[in-house]
Amino acid sequence: MVPSGSEVQSRTTHGWLIGFFKWLLWLFRRGGETESASDTRYSANGVTSASDPLKVKMEVKKTYQHSSHADAENAIPDSQRFEATGESQTKDKPKPHAGEGSRNPNGEAFQTKHVQAFLERLPEIHRQLLEAETAPGKALAEFMAKLMPIKMELRASLRALRDDYKAMDEMGVHRASQRPKSRVLPAVVLLIFVLVEAVINGSFLAVGIEGGLIGGWLLAAGISCINVVLLGGMLGARSLRWLNHRRLGPKVLGGLFFCCVIILAYSSNLWVAHYRDALLGPDPDNASAAARSVWLAHPVNPLSVNNVESLWLLVLGLVFTTIGIIDGYHLDDPYPGYGRFYIDHTRRQADYQLLFQKSFDELRDVAQKQDSHLADLADEINKRLNDFLLLKARYASKSEDPDFDAWKRIEEGFPEVRVNGVLIDLRDKRGKMLDEYTSAMRDLETLDPTTHGES
Repeated sequence: MVPSGSEVQSRTTHGWLIGFFKWLLWLFRRGGETESASDTRYSANGVTSASDPLKVKMEVKKTYQHSSHADAENAIPDSQRFEATGESQTKDKPKPHAGEGSRNPNGEAFQTKHVQAFLERLPEIHRQLLEAETAPGKALAEFMAKLMPIKMELRASLRALRDDYKAMDEMGVHRASQRPKSRVLPAVVLLIFVLVEAVINGSFLAVGIEGGLIGGWLLAAGISCINVVLLGGMLGARSLRWLNHRRLGPKVLGGLFFCCVIILAYSSNLWVAHYRDALLGPDPDNASAAARSVWLAHPVNPLSVNNVESLWLLVLGLVFTTIGIIDGYHLDDPYPGYGRFYIDHTRRQADYQLLFQKSFDELRDVAQKQDSHLADLADEINKRLNDFLLLKARYASKSEDPDFDAWKRIEEGFPEVRVNGVLIDLRDKRGKMLDEYTSAMRDLETLDPTTHGES
């Protein structure tokens, strides 16, 4: 203890005062630089600012007691001062792993987003594996359930078409029908010939008829309808087609019937000629009975007709009957019954083709949809496997990592061996399903009746 009023105490007091005034002079020279520098330095380190009175007092004391060290401290860069101050404040705080999160107050590591997300996705992965194991069988069963009724429906329609082909074989005809698509024009031609014959014959028959020209035309129109339409276009043309039949029996019957039609046409027109002769005779009121008696006496002899104009009626009647036969023959296919048959066959074939194409498209869409579902399922499982392998490469050998415990739970919950097996099995089953689909579609294509050759 220094005695009061001693020389040592005096020197100490004077030295303290001298140092204090030196500090004031230095502070005055530095001006605002010291204050701004100190403020920047301490604010950057998160410490109290230089304007703090307590801090100023500590700086004054530090300058007085360690004046030699103050100059050295002033030479230290601000960055080094920051590190020294920061180190003293944070030396007891643990540093978190870069980019991996921080610890909670209990010391347990928080999982990063990708680890936590993978943990939450584990139940979904197990569900996808179960679906991948059962999906191929379900897909094939669904396809077969769709295929079987389609085949039955197609075969039912196909039987009718095959019966048509058998009928074509029996006919000996495998070609498109020659029946005109529109029979309006041939019908109009027949009508024109009926009118022409009616006009011509009417002028001949108007001589002895009570109604005159109009009466003659009406009678001639009836006769013309018999010659052109009934005997020619209907009976004559149909019997002529039977001559094209493949079998001999129908050919003979057709020939006999055609001869009968020609004889009937000749006899009817010969009776008309005799009728005109009777109209010109002494008893026109009984012309019909007179014509019948002459016709019965000479049924085939045209020379029994007394008038040349009456013979023209016979000739015109036969000519228009022949025209009616030719025109009626072209109203249908030359082979008897083939025109109507081919129309029905074409309709059945069009219905079958529409059903076939619709069924084929439905099965193709089902196959593509199922294969796409299996492919998406395989891609999703493979993506999860890749994510697992990335996590395995990141955490498997780093037990000090904060997420290592979470990784261990992932490793225990993720069935890596099962996933690899499921992916291999899914790939093999997809290949087998594709073969099944291809085989089924090829079998379906063999049902297409257009493969039957037509000439």
